[in-house]
Amino acid sequence: MSQVLQGEGLSVLINQCILSYERDKRPARSIKNLKNLLGRLSTWLDGRELTVKECRGYVKHMQDKGLAWTSVSSDTRRLKSFLSWLYMEANEGDGLIPTDWAKQFRSPKKYGEKERPQEQLLAPEKMLEYVLKVTEPGPNDHKLHREIKLEHREFLLFYMKTGLRPGEAMSILPENVNLDSDYPNALVWRGKNGKWQPIGLPLDYLEPIRRRVEQGRWFNVTQSRLEIYMRRISKMAGRTVKLYSIRKSMDTFAMDADAPVMKLAIHQGHTVEIMQQYYTKFSAKQSSEVNNTYNPFIDRSKVPVDYILARIEQTAKEAERHPAFKVMRQDGQITISWPVK
Repeated sequence: MSQVLQGEGLSVLINQCILSYERDKRPARSIKNLKNLLGRLSTWLDGRELTVKECRGYVKHMQDKGLAWTSVSSDTRRLKSFLSWLYMEANEGDGLIPTDWAKQFRSPKKYGEKERPQEQLLAPEKMLEYVLKVTEPGPNDHKLHREIKLEHREFLLFYMKTGLRPGEAMSILPENVNLDSDYPNALVWRGKNGKWQPIGLPLDYLEPIRRRVEQGRWFNVTQSRLEIYMRRISKMAGRTVKLYSIRKSMDTFAMDADAPVMKLAIHQGHTVEIMQQYYTKFSAKQSSEVNNTYNPFIDRSKVPVDYILARIEQTAKEAERHPAFKVMRQDGQITISWPVK
């Protein structure tokens, strides 16, 4: 691999990357900027092998030259884009690099810039409320607008109930949906891993899915229209809410509900390490539970009763939703009963 990532071998890869950008019809300015960056990187390497350490060294080299932070940051993003391209080529069987080096270093921070706080995710109930509001047909909407809003509403409800990537949810084919199984599922193409994976469908949303399968069509939605709705939700919420925030919410709140990390990672199409490091936000609830439940220096007898009652109340509410459980509340006591087989 060392011969491939240095000298003439590296020059060939750079040319192939530029050609792939041209085939993808990227903007001419983006192609030109990437080409210039990779040319400067190749000159700086001077025949040395391209490694993660050398990439970090080149970023430091740009900073030491006194370049503007915007220039260093932009070139770092282009360098990471090239490394991600090498990784994707490896996944296609060319064996270039075994892991995505782009994730092993960050863009330089602006002088005095603080680390951004983690994304504040909306509660599921609030997200559902906003989705229904922005897709509600108005009195002046004609038939086409009403159909478009209804179509995007149904997709967003499906998307919220699966935790898939937006592209994966949009590209499901009706012929790949199996509703006759004991566990209704759909085959989803995991492009990053290059394989088909069965994904369990939401059991409370099977009828809308069944209608589409019988009609031989899937959700007719566009990324641009979905982004419009998310911008409107952001205004309502007073914070930035992206389409991907829904997927991150699924990760976080599923972890809060004690979902097995291994199963959750496979469902989301990640390794456990990648999901914990980049996708799952460690919430305040998780931190509080870990500290107050497992910290040996905490006296459990002094933990507020409300802390335990909140968890019992949550269990009771979950049981009330299911017809098999019977929940009785009387004189400040909660009794949960269920049939024993």
